[in-house]
Amino acid sequence: MPGGYAHAGIHAAGSVIILIFLGLAPAVIAAFALAEFVVHYALDFSKAHYGDHVSASERPRAFWAFNGLDQFLHHTTYIIMTYLIVLQTI
Repeated sequence: MPGGYAHAGIHAAGSVIILIFLGLAPAVIAAFALAEFVVHYALDFSKAHYGDHVSASERPRAFWAFNGLDQFLHHTTYIIMTYLIVLQTI
């Protein structure tokens, strides 16, 4: 899925920009970027794989539950990253 790799890569690249701005060490930035890429891709792959059969018109509650869970997990990833970054700076 080249599109999925590109999508996850764009998110990881955006985080790299922010992490550079925060002044983190290059090795820490690389570790965060790699972790984000893997987690982001895995979440999107899982949503596509397990939620592919759920359409908004036929099963709207299930469709929005899948989308809500996906977004919750993506946001949780950023919350965890923020927490770990704060630990790095204490």
